Amino acid sequence: MTKKNEKVHFSPNEICIIDVEATGLSPDSHPIEIAFLSLTDEEDSFLINPESVNYWTHWDGNAQDVHGISREECVENGISVYEAAQRLNNQLRGCLLISDAAGFDGWWIDVLFEAADLEQEFNVIDLADFVFGTGQDPAKMNEFFKFKEENTIPHRALADCKIIKDSAIKAGIFKEKYE
Repeated sequence: MTKKNEKVHFSPNEICIIDVEATGLSPDSHPIEIAFLSLTDEEDSFLINPESVNYWTHWDGNAQDVHGISREECVENGISVYEAAQRLNNQLRGCLLISDAAGFDGWWIDVLFEAADLEQEFNVIDLADFVFGTGQDPAKMNEFFKFKEENTIPHRALADCKIIKDSAIKAGIFKEKYE
């Protein structure tokens, strides 16, 4: 799920929120949209063309109802898995990526890199692990979920990243402004 990295301290532009939308939750599911948002508001978002991998055939209509992304939209506007993995490595090499659902998002990132036959060059961890690992009060996670639940989650990767970041700021996990 994560690549080992010796780096212990990350600057704000090296810490990013990541979110992944996928074709479902089954073992055959795969990522179709990935976005990241740094603490300094650098961002990127893209769709992935499932036809760039011959065995990526899984598509769950219920998942499509949740995120609103059709297979046709991914085929028409998505980039190949190789381009997606390269793009993530080029932009996020050595960075710490934080997800509020790292079990899923990290797994889908692994699926992407395996399909692209590339090595992932960044770490993905769960927000709770970040809070505990930085010695913050664990109660901040309760605050985070309270603030997150006040939002309608659009289940589009970049919009979800913004909600996660804003909720984490309100909970005191991140500062409001980074230079």
